[in-house]
Amino acid sequence: MVYILLIATLFTVLPVAYFLDQPEPILVLIQEDWSKVAILFFGISFVALALWGYFRQKRSN
Repeated sequence: MVYILLIATLFTVLPVAYFLDQPEPILVLIQEDWSKVAILFFGISFVALALWGYFRQKRSN
């Protein structure tokens, strides 16, 4: 479970760091580079799903 959260966090942090490092506004970058946005949303949804599963399992035990 910890490895899944680490991988999902990596997929979330790298695109955020990429967007924050760019001098252009984020909306312009989103229009130019959809792959980073897709990875970002995939990472965020993966983290949310992993946390939901973790707390659901913890609650049932």
